[in-house]
Amino acid sequence: MKKHLPVAMLFASAILLTQSGTAQVVSGNAFMQNAYVEMGINPTGTYISNVAAPAGYHYTGLFSGLGIIADSDKDGWAVGAPAYCGDYFSPGSPEEGFVVEANGSVYYNDFYSAGIGGMIIGWGTGGGSTTTTWKGTIPAAGLLVLQRTSLIPGSTMIFTTIAIRNAGPTTATNVFYTRNADPDNDQEFAGDFSTNNIVVQNHPVDPWAYVSATGLEAGCFFAMISEQTSARATYGGFSTAAVTPSLCYTGTDPWFLSGAVTSDIAIQITNRFGNIAPGQTKIFNFIYGTNQDDLDAYVGFTTDEVARSMEANLSGMDIDFNPTFSVSPNPSHGDINLYGYGFSGSSELNMQVVNLVGEVVYAAQLENNAGTTAQKVTLDNSLANGTYFVRIVVDGHNFSYPFVLAR
Repeated sequence: MKKHLPVAMLFASAILLTQSGTAQVVSGNAFMQNAYVEMGINPTGTYISNVAAPAGYHYTGLFSGLGIIADSDKDGWAVGAPAYCGDYFSPGSPEEGFVVEANGSVYYNDFYSAGIGGMIIGWGTGGGSTTTTWKGTIPAAGLLVLQRTSLIPGSTMIFTTIAIRNAGPTTATNVFYTRNADPDNDQEFAGDFSTNNIVVQNHPVDPWAYVSATGLEAGCFFAMISEQTSARATYGGFSTAAVTPSLCYTGTDPWFLSGAVTSDIAIQITNRFGNIAPGQTKIFNFIYGTNQDDLDAYVGFTTDEVARSMEANLSGMDIDFNPTFSVSPNPSHGDINLYGYGFSGSSELNMQVVNLVGEVVYAAQLENNAGTTAQKVTLDNSLANGTYFVRIVVDGHNFSYPFVLAR
């Protein structure tokens, strides 16, 4: 009989592990790594960056950005053939993204476009885990979408929480969420785009919604998995732009809920949220895995029990935390005017000016006047012209705004 650990114990078991990780933001992209997995997160929230990874990452492929790579057998980044697996998503035509369906309309984000406007609002390492938070909005449906991506220490998996809140005045009907990826696990080492794609298990018959893709030459493994009973796993199709989540959920051609095929196609995991009432938030948890043992160990994070517990304790998700900042003028001749509101009067505000390679060239603490700030910053005359980011940190949440320095 399958046993479930209590929610608190599940999360504590991850935190007590000793290996840690790092996270940083470059040009609006987040990068995260731990001992066994490294990834880039696009400003659109998708798992392929549009700029190169910073120093210290192991990717040596031809693509200019970073999707996901893994030392999936945990024997060292320079050991074996191949030494590591991936990039899983970037070879050829980069393909990884997500789709939200609500009220009969479909909205998607992929490497190329963002139908759901948003940005990375937080990143860092705490309690041993490395986490990045992206937040977006779908004004036409009245929905807020929060994505929290975590690397668990000692593991090759990527744990994702999706929280969707109805911030509008009417019920959002028939809400679905699909994550879509074209896995090219072996391509950069063996030249083959094809994978052996299998729906290993699926609800409602099996305990998990679980689809895997295995490379044909090196045997690199990638999977999507969730134990939530509202989830379904599929293979088929290719582009995120062509996905209709409700059709994935029902296994309508070209998406399939069972079977196996060897081809250069995508795999998906879809959750049916159903109707979301005004003010209500619903949560979906799933895992991207590159090692079967880690999937078995951590799939318990994705149960209905965990999702309901998170919905009951939404203060930790900060889905309503949405301060607003403006940076002007842009371009700047050396002076920057900062204005912000929407945070607590007791919040600590810190700002940095960061160049395109992530170096901090200016830092200061901002005044908080009863939940607003207005401050003029004068940059040093020695600072070279170019593109920079103003990074504002509010109670541990990071907000980045690009500007051009042109004296």
